Amino acid sequence: MTDRSDDDFRIRPGAPKNRGQGFVSKVLKQAGKASSGKSMVRRPGGSGKGAGTGQRPGSRLGRGHTAARFAGAKLTSMSRRVTIKTLLVNQRQASPQSLAKHLRYIERDGVGRDGEPGQAYGPQTDAADLDAFKERCADDRHHFRFILSPEDGAELEDLRTYTRHLMGRMEADLGTGLDWVAVNHWNTDNPHTHIVVRGRDDTGKDLIIA
Repeated sequence: MTDRSDDDFRIRPGAPKNRGQGFVSKVLKQAGKASSGKSMVRRPGGSGKGAGTGQRPGSRLGRGHTAARFAGAKLTSMSRRVTIKTLLVNQRQASPQSLAKHLRYIERDGVGRDGEPGQAYGPQTDAADLDAFKERCADDRHHFRFILSPEDGAELEDLRTYTRHLMGRMEADLGTGLDWVAVNHWNTDNPHTHIVVRGRDDTGKDLIIA
């Protein structure tokens, strides 16, 4: 006989395993290799160009990759659901009239709340000049086209203000001012907004979004 309970046991924890880099870091590191032929990660004490800069994985992938890591972190069941469609247009490969045709399309007759033509607007104006915007885009490598469709768009008091707020958040996430125009469309069951963004940041460089 023994008074030791059969349920008694002793745990001997082993040494913790080295998990290495997180999944996101690995993906960003591999993407950096694919884009430049070598890893852009530099560590203190390293040698060669950029040594000791502590450059983060993915730092050359484009603007917004850091914000993208945390996208959705604060979403709840009460959050507004929004559908966003995105198209990157390479202006060197597209038709010379592609942007002009698209701008005419989004401002065409019948898309207003009461069937009137669409009215283009921007960050600071309710009457954006689409011809001037087209001219600013003329020498850009590319531009972006977005369709923004909130699930309760018909109930929003001011879709224009909502769009400006979203674009302001986008600027904060990307760390640059944006040159954009938008037109609200009310000619479908789901009111939505067409947005066109120049392919340059506020320093004049190509706008690359991660």
